[in-house]
Amino acid sequence: MSLRTVGPSMTLIESTSQSTKNLLLEAATLCALNGISETDAIAIFSTGFRKAQRELPAEKPDEPHIFSAAQVLSEWHKNSDFLQPNGSPRKISLSDGDFSNLCRTTGTKSEPAHILDLLIHAGAVEKNGDELEALRREIIIGDSHPAAAARAIKLAASFLSTLKHNLTRNVREAPRFERTVSMPYFSVHHIPSLLGYLSVHAQSFLEDLDAWMETRSSQDDGTEIGVGIYFFNN
Repeated sequence: MSLRTVGPSMTLIESTSQSTKNLLLEAATLCALNGISETDAIAIFSTGFRKAQRELPAEKPDEPHIFSAAQVLSEWHKNSDFLQPNGSPRKISLSDGDFSNLCRTTGTKSEPAHILDLLIHAGAVEKNGDELEALRREIIIGDSHPAAAARAIKLAASFLSTLKHNLTRNVREAPRFERTVSMPYFSVHHIPSLLGYLSVHAQSFLEDLDAWMETRSSQDDGTEIGVGIYFFNN
């Protein structure tokens, strides 16, 4: 079965819209907790929104589902049905339906064509004729790609939900893990070295964590959780 390009499903559009709503709700709660009035919050949002409208393209391209793509790529590196004897991901065929089967094993509702386009765009997968090869385990999307905005919205909402939980939780509720290491006078000359350190050690940690979490997943009583590592420069 061959893949073809199709438009985004309604499920994908609804999912992106809900992530945006979640982000705004979490941000609104944090504004209230910090004493920002509703009037000031509305004025701040309106100013930022109008500025974005002036700077962004009038039309937004279709968005592939980046999180589904990451899930499919992870499955390709872990599922024995798609691995070589040495444990590395094997090359798979498009015409034989191997990629569609790979997507199906993750339970994703995103179209295989969208996922494949995103993986190829990110340089994580290479297509040679009918054959697909996984080159990397991680997906790195350029900021100009539409999927980057969808990812940013969901991650920002997730992070804000952790902050809100810790600020508003009942005393009987456990706090969510949230730690940050920062340096107020870090030499700018060493930032490239720090980013290189993160790309090796943080990536390795996240892959180990991904494997640990995978062995404890359950469709019966499962809930979406995650752990993130990020760099900031204020």
